[in-house]
Amino acid sequence: MAHVPPRAKRPVRKQDATSSANSLADVLPRLKIQEISYDDPASSLRFEPSVASPFVMTQAVAITYGPVVIRQCLEKLRRLAQEYDGIDYLQVFEDRTDRKREPLWFIDDGKGGAITPLLASDY
Repeated sequence: MAHVPPRAKRPVRKQDATSSANSLADVLPRLKIQEISYDDPASSLRFEPSVASPFVMTQAVAITYGPVVIRQCLEKLRRLAQEYDGIDYLQVFEDRTDRKREPLWFIDDGKGGAITPLLASDY
Protein backbone atom coordinates (compact mmCIF):
# COMPACT_ATOMS: atom_id res chain seq x y z
CA MET A 1 0.00 0.00 0.00
CA ALA A 2 1.12 3.46 -0.79
CA HIS A 3 1.57 5.94 2.03
CA VAL A 4 -0.98 8.75 1.89
CA PRO A 5 0.01 11.85 3.85
CA PRO A 6 -2.64 13.32 6.15
CA ARG A 7 -4.57 16.27 4.82
CA ALA A 8 -3.34 19.59 5.98
CA LYS A 9 -5.79 21.60 8.01
CA ARG A 10 -6.96 24.71 6.27
CA PRO A 11 -5.82 27.76 8.25
CA VAL A 12 -8.57 30.03 9.49
CA ARG A 13 -8.22 33.30 7.66
CA LYS A 14 -9.19 36.62 9.19
CA GLN A 15 -11.84 37.16 6.52
CA ASP A 16 -13.56 33.92 7.58
CA ALA A 17 -14.19 35.30 11.06
CA THR A 18 -15.25 38.67 9.65
CA SER A 19 -17.61 37.14 7.11
CA SER A 20 -19.36 35.07 9.80
CA ALA A 21 -19.78 38.21 11.94
CA ASN A 22 -21.13 40.08 8.93
CA SER A 23 -23.56 37.27 8.12
CA LEU A 24 -24.92 37.38 11.69
CA ALA A 25 -25.38 41.16 11.42
CA ASP A 26 -27.19 40.64 8.12
CA VAL A 27 -29.79 38.36 9.70
CA LEU A 28 -30.33 40.18 12.99
CA PRO A 29 -33.77 41.76 13.16
CA ARG A 30 -33.99 45.52 12.58
CA LEU A 31 -35.03 47.64 15.56
CA LYS A 32 -37.99 49.90 14.83
CA ILE A 33 -37.97 53.44 16.20
CA GLN A 34 -39.93 53.57 19.45
CA GLU A 35 -43.33 55.27 19.45
CA ILE A 36 -42.46 57.92 22.06
CA SER A 37 -39.49 60.29 21.91
CA TYR A 38 -36.31 59.36 23.73
CA ASP A 39 -36.62 62.46 25.95
CA ASP A 40 -40.15 61.53 27.11
CA PRO A 41 -40.20 60.82 30.88
CA ALA A 42 -41.74 57.40 30.16
CA SER A 43 -38.63 56.55 28.13
CA SER A 44 -36.71 55.52 31.24
CA LEU A 45 -36.19 51.75 31.13
CA ARG A 46 -32.79 50.07 30.89
CA PHE A 47 -33.49 46.48 29.82
CA GLU A 48 -30.98 45.29 32.44
CA PRO A 49 -31.81 41.77 33.69
CA SER A 50 -31.23 41.20 37.40
CA VAL A 51 -32.60 39.17 40.29
CA ALA A 52 -35.31 41.83 40.70
CA SER A 53 -35.96 42.00 36.93
CA PRO A 54 -35.46 38.48 35.55
CA PHE A 55 -34.99 37.76 31.86
CA VAL A 56 -37.80 35.37 30.85
CA MET A 57 -38.51 34.38 27.24
CA THR A 58 -41.48 32.56 25.84
CA GLN A 59 -41.01 29.16 24.22
CA ALA A 60 -42.39 30.43 20.91
CA VAL A 61 -39.87 33.28 20.65
CA ALA A 62 -37.01 30.95 21.62
CA ILE A 63 -37.95 28.59 18.81
CA THR A 64 -38.66 31.32 16.25
CA TYR A 65 -35.63 33.57 16.77
CA GLY A 66 -33.21 31.47 18.84
CA PRO A 67 -31.06 32.44 21.83
CA VAL A 68 -28.18 33.97 19.85
CA VAL A 69 -30.41 36.47 18.03
CA ILE A 70 -32.38 37.23 21.19
CA ARG A 71 -29.18 37.91 23.16
CA GLN A 72 -27.83 40.18 20.40
CA CYS A 73 -31.09 42.15 20.35
CA LEU A 74 -31.02 42.52 24.15
CA GLU A 75 -27.46 43.85 23.95
CA LYS A 76 -28.56 46.37 21.32
CA LEU A 77 -31.36 47.56 23.63
CA ARG A 78 -28.98 47.88 26.58
CA ARG A 79 -26.58 50.01 24.51
CA LEU A 80 -29.46 52.19 23.28
CA ALA A 81 -30.79 52.62 26.83
CA GLN A 82 -27.34 53.68 27.97
CA GLU A 83 -27.01 56.15 25.09
CA TYR A 84 -30.39 57.81 25.73
CA ASP A 85 -30.50 57.35 29.51
CA GLY A 86 -33.47 54.99 29.13
CA ILE A 87 -35.89 53.80 26.44
CA ASP A 88 -39.59 52.91 26.18
CA TYR A 89 -40.91 49.73 27.84
CA LEU A 90 -41.82 48.19 24.44
CA GLN A 91 -39.23 47.70 21.71
CA VAL A 92 -39.97 45.95 18.42
CA PHE A 93 -37.56 44.22 16.05
CA GLU A 94 -38.58 43.27 12.51
CA ASP A 95 -37.08 40.32 10.68
CA ARG A 96 -34.87 41.43 7.77
CA THR A 97 -35.06 38.07 6.02
CA ASP A 98 -38.88 37.96 5.78
CA ARG A 99 -38.75 34.35 6.99
CA LYS A 100 -40.38 35.10 10.34
CA ARG A 101 -44.07 35.94 10.33
CA GLU A 102 -44.07 37.89 13.56
CA PRO A 103 -41.84 40.65 14.87
CA LEU A 104 -39.74 40.15 17.98
CA TRP A 105 -41.02 42.20 20.91
CA PHE A 106 -39.11 43.08 24.06
CA ILE A 107 -41.05 44.31 27.10
CA ASP A 108 -39.41 45.70 30.24
CA ASP A 109 -41.99 45.70 33.05
CA GLY A 110 -39.87 48.07 35.13
CA LYS A 111 -38.91 47.81 38.77
CA GLY A 112 -39.89 44.43 40.17
CA GLY A 113 -41.08 43.11 36.79
CA ALA A 114 -39.53 40.90 34.14
CA ILE A 115 -37.73 41.64 30.90
CA THR A 116 -39.42 39.49 28.28
CA PRO A 117 -38.73 38.83 24.61
CA LEU A 118 -41.88 37.47 23.00
CA LEU A 119 -43.96 37.28 19.84
CA ALA A 120 -47.07 39.45 19.45
CA SER A 121 -49.18 36.27 19.56
CA ASP A 122 -47.69 35.49 23.02
CA TYR A 123 -49.06 38.73 24.47
